Amino acid sequence: MRGGGEDIFRRIEKYISKKVLPSYLVIKMAEIAKVSSKGQIVIPFDIRKELDLKTGATLVVSKMDDIVLLKKVKIPDPKEEFKKLTKWGQKWAKKKGIKEEDIVKIIHKGRGIKVA
Repeated sequence: MRGGGEDIFRRIEKYISKKVLPSYLVIKMAEIAKVSSKGQIVIPFDIRKELDLKTGATLVVSKMDDIVLLKKVKIPDPKEEFKKLTKWGQKWAKKKGIKEEDIVKIIHKGRGIKVA
């Protein structure tokens, strides 16, 4: 370990506070996890509970030198996002006086389809 054990924690803290977390990192307790033959690790129960990590949770995995960092992220459901976008588009079109037929005509014109 370059610079001793405390040096590595200072480097981790500096990296995380600048690039990952806007606030100060407090390391409560380190636990040991082993990598399986499939490259999997088990996140300790207390950490899963504290972070509310359920089956299927999404994590971003990155590295700094020989340190692996995991960050919980929430990726929006594409179907829900599409519904929200569609609803917003319908409200906007209604406000502007645009009708569904107008949209169909614009699409056909853009595709080079003649509309009778």
